[in-house]
Amino acid sequence: YTTIFPNPIGMSASFDRDMIKQAGKVTGTEARALYERSGGGGLCLWAPTIDMERDPRWGRTEEGYGEDPFLTGEMAGAYVQGIQGEDADCLLAGATVKHFYANNVEEGRTYKSSEIEERDKEEYYLEPYRRVIGQYGAIGMMTAYNSINGIPAIVNPEIQFRAKDEWGLVHAVCDGGDMLQTVEEHHYFTEHADTVAAALKAGLDCFTDDQKEVIRAAKKAYEDGRITEEDIDRALRCHFRVMFRLGLFTPEPDRKYKDTGMEKVACKEHLEI
Repeated sequence: YTTIFPNPIGMSASFDRDMIKQAGKVTGTEARALYERSGGGGLCLWAPTIDMERDPRWGRTEEGYGEDPFLTGEMAGAYVQGIQGEDADCLLAGATVKHFYANNVEEGRTYKSSEIEERDKEEYYLEPYRRVIGQYGAIGMMTAYNSINGIPAIVNPEIQFRAKDEWGLVHAVCDGGDMLQTVEEHHYFTEHADTVAAALKAGLDCFTDDQKEVIRAAKKAYEDGRITEEDIDRALRCHFRVMFRLGLFTPEPDRKYKDTGMEKVACKEHLEI
């Protein structure tokens, strides 16, 4: 068992950056302890959710931090700081903010398009991402299932030119199963190889989907000339930058968090927080 905190919407209601940062540090510390026990896995956390809680009919309002982009950015930003730790050279764990963006529909979320005007996009939907990535340094980001103005989020070029180039994001991953959904649900392409090619060029680095289908689609995209080694290398650099900052290539005697043990999981100090 790990330390369990209130839902983010409840934590956000504290308006207490320091307390939420402490909660993030607990989360990062316990993730690191579990990693050390297991000898791998679990250091890139798929949190926090910073979707705007614009309508209570959305089925996942408990996951986010509220309807206000400033409040969401500040609370989630503090949580990210706690998760990732104070050492710029070695992350305690990696945060992955989600779901980029306008992911406010539950029914039909795997194929519907969120139609957004430019001012709404800039001042409302993108503001938490700009703040949590650009100001608070979240290293990772997950794309949404939905389309945005007709373009599936997995192939949205804003991954690269906004989140990475402008705000400094390092790594982008799609939501689970979304490569297949681009063809099967959105009907945006007719081949999965097209999805892989468009997503890589848009700035995505990792496809979390059926492994055999991803491999098959990637090989076809490469063999057909839809992607190049340069496209692949660009994604690999993002992977390795995260892995280096997590200390995965640091020799064990020098690895910063190697002594984080299971005594830190659900300990009295963490439960008090």
